[in-house]
Amino acid sequence: MLAALLILGLLWAQQPAANTLAANTLAEAEKALDQGRFDAAAAMLAPYVAAHPDSAAARFALAYAETGLGKDAQAIGEYQAGLKINPRDFAAQLNLGILLRRGGQAAAAVSALAAATTLDGRSAKAWLELGRAEQQSGAWAAALHAWQTAEALDARAEAPWLEAGSAALQRKDYATAQAQLQGALQRAPADVNALAALADLYSETERTPQAEAMLRDYLQQQPKDARAHLALARLLANDHQDGGARAEFRAALALAPGDLQAEAELARLDLTADDTADAIAEYRQLAAAQPQAAEWRRGLGEALLRARQYAAARGELAVAVAQMPNDGATWGDLAFADYKLQDYSQALAALERHGQLAGDDAASYFLRAVCWDELHQSKQAIEYYQKFLAADQNRDPDDAFKARHRLIALQPKR
Repeated sequence: MLAALLILGLLWAQQPAANTLAANTLAEAEKALDQGRFDAAAAMLAPYVAAHPDSAAARFALAYAETGLGKDAQAIGEYQAGLKINPRDFAAQLNLGILLRRGGQAAAAVSALAAATTLDGRSAKAWLELGRAEQQSGAWAAALHAWQTAEALDARAEAPWLEAGSAALQRKDYATAQAQLQGALQRAPADVNALAALADLYSETERTPQAEAMLRDYLQQQPKDARAHLALARLLANDHQDGGARAEFRAALALAPGDLQAEAELARLDLTADDTADAIAEYRQLAAAQPQAAEWRRGLGEALLRARQYAAARGELAVAVAQMPNDGATWGDLAFADYKLQDYSQALAALERHGQLAGDDAASYFLRAVCWDELHQSKQAIEYYQKFLAADQNRDPDDAFKARHRLIALQPKR
């Protein structure tokens, strides 16, 4: 946060002190700010501001110290109070606008940053920040104008090109996005964020080969860039190149471990590829990192089912349905685990909940029929074998054969 703000001018130069003691206080506070000792600066400036409430410069300096301490709300208040005294302070207007935008107050941020650009129309930074605030407020045309103004003011700066390109991509304005992102890469050829955004554009516009080639060329030069490996992994996954995607996810996580979303995407791909051992290990790691994340417990349960570890699967799926009781698919998986553990009554209870939430299909009808059959409830078994055959239409010939065979055995002979 603090790195984005402009450091205010010297206090003792801005604020005439009433006496030597006050001048020394301001000088010491300025020194503390320069050294990053924000707590010390705030401790000196707060009583000074209380004694000199009309000192705009002291209020601005206190606001800067409070920002350094993470007290953004207090900092905003001090900037606003100081700007009522001296509304023509460019740095204070800019800093206030940045804090307001990052706090989600887009309209107020636009007002402060527009004032900053009025005070110094040649500041590319002010126009860049104004564009961000306009974009946050939903004013796309105004945001693009602000970013293009920043581009014209600082021909070497990459940031406004990247901001405009990324925002245009979100709006599916592909022509603008491509021009802006290419402009960003002309200024910073190794910027992985611009590369990833342009790769996303190519992917969305069905130009996956260009995106893949661009990322692979970059990785030839920067093989240890985890973000680029991750961008390539997601690109390949979206293109159903699952083997390559898995390799790139592993490369990214080896370089930058701890990305839970990337680990989850890899675990799902491993599960799809029937690499159950890796999927189980990955989902266990995810569940350990976030025990309350039901999707990880469900993934682990599904992987354990694939590995035929039914008791362990049942335990994970029971936790998952407790955490997300309205997810029909998880109830279906739990029913299958119960069935495999020969707990047919529990399986039927889970299937009932699955049917309420997700509706029944051929597979759930067949499982219901088998469970009723195992419980020697012929009437219900016959009903669900018949429902299965009507829904299946012989798409699963093995189960259809079993159903017909059991109907012959269960139905009374005439």
